[in-house]
Amino acid sequence: MNSIIFKQFIFLFLAFSSFIKAEEFSENLSPLINYLVNRSECHKQDPSQTIPIIAIAGCGGVGKTHFANLIMQKLKKEGVQCAVLPFDDFLLSPEERRKLGTQWDLNHISCDKLHDVFFQILSKEKWIKKPTYNPLKKEVGSEILDLQGCNLILFEGLYTLCSHPPVNFFAYCDSGIFLEADEADIFAWKWGRELQKDFPRSPQQFAKHMEAYLSDFYTTVAYSRKNATFVIKKGSQHQYFLIPAY
Repeated sequence: MNSIIFKQFIFLFLAFSSFIKAEEFSENLSPLINYLVNRSECHKQDPSQTIPIIAIAGCGGVGKTHFANLIMQKLKKEGVQCAVLPFDDFLLSPEERRKLGTQWDLNHISCDKLHDVFFQILSKEKWIKKPTYNPLKKEVGSEILDLQGCNLILFEGLYTLCSHPPVNFFAYCDSGIFLEADEADIFAWKWGRELQKDFPRSPQQFAKHMEAYLSDFYTTVAYSRKNATFVIKKGSQHQYFLIPAY
């Protein structure tokens, strides 16, 4: 896509979208919420079992983190205590990623650290030290994942439904959700978040990054949709629709 046309399209899209009141969550997702509540209730009845892990996958920029937080808020109202495990927290530092010399590929992820966190979850540890990553400030840190009293884990990120090595993280999950949207909307949303960063990419740099990102998605991630129990289509006005998972 020509970078000038791309830039004009993004700004026009964002300007138009700012006048539209988004529907954040819809009752048509009640089958999903009921399913998650039931999974958590099963763990409440037998807490000796491993905490159920629900994968939330989809293309970068589709809004997986936001969607996971919406679900968590909804579940809290239903009396479910859950935790969110973001895949992006396991990104390498910006310095390490620059040394790779690539826009995006699997080498940008510390898969070993994430596999280790899952080993601790399956070992039923309740306090797990894990890395954190702030994408806006590009800062790496750490925190303790507190699973005390937790009855559900929402594991959100690009590769969470993948079942091929080295990102076969779906092996740890009970079920999955695939969030999808039109590519033009994904471009616009991701560019909007890019502009919030302390040091955003130029439109040309962003277009190059997205080309690599989408190439990796269609090559490495798109197949994982078949592993989803639920598929959610996100509309341009941020509505969510439950659609058949086939």
